[in-house]
Amino acid sequence: MARRRLAVAFTVTTVVATLAACQIVAGLEMPALVDPMDGGADAAVAVDVDACAPDVPSRKQGPGSPDIEPIVFAVEFLDIATTVERKAERLCPGAAIDLDGLDTCAPAMAPDGGLSVVGNACRGLDSFCDPEGGGDSALQAIATGAIGTTPEPDDDPNLQIQRGDIGILLELTNYNGQDDDEKVSLSLIQSAGTTLPDGGFPKPDGGGGTPTFEESKDLWVPRAESFFDETAPRYSVTNAYVVGGVLVARFSAPDEPLSFGGVATNLYADEVVMTATIVREGERPVRLDKGRIALRIPARSVFDYAVSRLIGGDSVCDDTQTGADLRKFFGRLVCGGLDLPAGPTVTVTEKLCDAVSYASGFYATRARRTPKTVKLPGDAGPVRTTCPANVTWPPRCEDFLDAGP
Repeated sequence: MARRRLAVAFTVTTVVATLAACQIVAGLEMPALVDPMDGGADAAVAVDVDACAPDVPSRKQGPGSPDIEPIVFAVEFLDIATTVERKAERLCPGAAIDLDGLDTCAPAMAPDGGLSVVGNACRGLDSFCDPEGGGDSALQAIATGAIGTTPEPDDDPNLQIQRGDIGILLELTNYNGQDDDEKVSLSLIQSAGTTLPDGGFPKPDGGGGTPTFEESKDLWVPRAESFFDETAPRYSVTNAYVVGGVLVARFSAPDEPLSFGGVATNLYADEVVMTATIVREGERPVRLDKGRIALRIPARSVFDYAVSRLIGGDSVCDDTQTGADLRKFFGRLVCGGLDLPAGPTVTVTEKLCDAVSYASGFYATRARRTPKTVKLPGDAGPVRTTCPANVTWPPRCEDFLDAGP
């Protein structure tokens, strides 16, 4: 079976540019399906970790090092449809991470000795199979249909990153500098850009100097929205770890979903899993290679997000025939692409899926950040989440069961 490719005419920021404004909140422990928390009998044995395998490597027991100076990495490239040349040797061939612990459509040995198929964690409207190994990235087809392989410049976050207009910083603390560290902290920090050539802060509307992405040379300015105050990052986990040189972190908060659509938006994920290989020169960490960010995005988040965005110049809230057609098209599109349960995976095969997976590769270079933050216009404000009472939105995916494409 193959997933039906779903063409879509809504803005690329729904999937791609949103990653360039990542906002993540408090972290919880990795679920057993993604990461058994202890290394078991082999905890003291060196492990050979495949940094690009869909299965996230398990934590290995070992010494940590508290109170070590933070190490800042600036994301240099997101592996998406882009006009920017990628350094393929620094990327995984596939970025998908197994979020549900199932390899959908993979043949398995049945009790009678024949072959069977590993099932889904939930029931989707359309038939699909995971990539080899069980990785989840169903939204990739939608993104490809939306922007193809050459997005408009304004929709290409890699161009914005290279200009220094925006940035994503990963701040690693309590890392012992070795291949294995059973507990480290990781924070995701939005940046308004690098400092200007004269040392000044980015312009009020965003954008700074042009980053070099040479080790420790670029000085990035964090956005105030990424902090509770000047010293405490808002989006941080303290139970990340390093095993076989691979950094693993999971951000999740069931009671406070993770906003990743930037400020003043309601696009969020129930779960974000990140892995990356820490490249060292001697004892000095210099960059992150083969990075992956995987998201579990609830359908309700995508439907809420659509309310505040124009799709092809029109709105799902328009009380017109165009609005009605758009609601039908977009509703079927999203409902047909759902491949995961919202929240932690619980296998209930008769339940309709109500979340969609997305994954992107990345690489990052060691950098610096200023202790001072900057607040940009529009960093706070109300977001429209509902249509007028005479417009029915969001749709019920159950309504598409027998309606066809």
